[in-house]
Amino acid sequence: MNHHSLVHSRDEETPWKDHHVSRLDESITTIIMTIVIVLFVTPVVFYCMIRTVQYCKNRRSPVPDEEEELEMRDRHDLAGVRAPASS
Repeated sequence: MNHHSLVHSRDEETPWKDHHVSRLDESITTIIMTIVIVLFVTPVVFYCMIRTVQYCKNRRSPVPDEEEELEMRDRHDLAGVRAPASS
């Protein structure tokens, strides 16, 4: 069997094994794949960046929970900043 008959045989597992691909085709394919990958990756990266910034902001200036608010009120009452409620 010569090389030519191997290239065109239909029994081969990989029929495109010896298929010649031009440099232009390779470039176009690479560009298309890059665009597709960038379109999928960009939103995920931006989402992660936004979530990280929000997390850092919330961590730096946390909203006081109910217990902390009550403790702060008690401290102000003891310091005489606010008149204590009559019982």
